[in-house]
Parts: sequence; C-alpha cells; structure tokens
Amino acid sequence: MIKHRISILTLVALIIFFLAGCSVLPASQSGNVLLAESFDDNAGLLQKYTRDTGSAGVEGGEFTIKVFEQNYMQWSLVELSLSDAVIDVSARKTAGSDDNIYGVICRYKDDLNFYYLAVTSDGYYGIGRMLNGERTLLGADQLQPTSAVNGGTAVNHLRVTCSGSTLSLEVNGQTLQTADDANLFEGQAGLFAGEFANTGVEIRFDNLLITRPGS
Repeated sequence: MIKHRISILTLVALIIFFLAGCSVLPASQSGNVLLAESFDDNAGLLQKYTRDTGSAGVEGGEFTIKVFEQNYMQWSLVELSLSDAVIDVSARKTAGSDDNIYGVICRYKDDLNFYYLAVTSDGYYGIGRMLNGERTLLGADQLQPTSAVNGGTAVNHLRVTCSGSTLSLEVNGQTLQTADDANLFEGQAGLFAGEFANTGVEIRFDNLLITRPGS
C-alpha cells in the first residue's frame, strides 16, 4: 500500500492553496447546534470556488471538493467563534483513485496553524497538526491502516471532536484515535480533500452538523 511509503506529512508539506474570504457564522446560535447543512439547495456557510487546482461547491445535494493536482490538498472553511466543537459529516469518493485523503479541519487559525483529521479511500487514518508551519502527525509517523474505513466509493461517517486539549477521530461509530495536544484552542472548521496520485479525485460530503461537545 502506498500509505506505508507516504505519510500524511508529505501531502501537507505541499499545501500551497490558502482559501480566503470564508463566510462568518452569525452571532445568533440556537442551543448546542452551531451549524447544520444538508446541501439540498446551496453550500450554506462553506466557501464555493472554481480554480485551476480544483473546485468546491454543491452538486446533486452534496458538497463536493475536486482536486486536479498530484500531492495537493484544498479545503472549504466556515468560521466558528468558539474553541470546542463536534463535527459530524458523511463523505464518499465519487471519482479518482483510492490513493486520496479527506476529512475535517478544526481550529484553523491560518494556513500555518490548524488540526486535520483524515481518512483515505484505501483504508487509512490519522490526526495531524500544522503549527507555525511545522507539520506533525500526532501519535504516529504515518497514516495507520484500519478496517473501520469503508473503501472505494462507499460512504464513511466521520465524527471529529476538538474539546480542550483532546482531539478525537471516530469513523462509522468506531473511535480510531484520540490525541492530546495543547497548542491550538480556537479557530475555523472546514472540510478538505487531497490526492497523492494525479487522478482528479472527487470527494462528496453530506449532512454536516457542528455542535457543542456534550450535546
């Protein structure tokens, strides 16, 4: 498997696309639900764009991120005015190779400071951190294999928790990793996709729900 040779750090080292101009979550929030998007009509608070490197926007009732360059990663963000959040989303690959990566970003301060919690279509996962431009995969030096991730074009349900110093990645009801890191405590949340092979990967996300921990 290629993930034995290429760690998540290799991909993140080639992040050169910073998406600016993200929408801001309104100050009024109802209870513990901070954001709920079904993408039936539009992208809601997630940024839409079309560029030479890829695109992001709603297609067929799902939020779709396409990546057209090898060893490349891009995302769509929504600003959240809080430090702790639980992010639930369903995701699936609809084009390109299984040699990809996708998932959730939390506590995004800028392109040099954020957390990323990821899976791949060929059955790997990882939790990583970008801090002052230095990339670190938390708890491992490469992505780890798991049977909990549904491969190919199957749907995976991701549940990411960023609460205090704890980061947790749950996939299809199974907690795959919990990491402790006390560097980033506030920032934006978002969805991302990337590819190692130059195959035009397409990842579709649906039913995005962001809540306060404990809700």
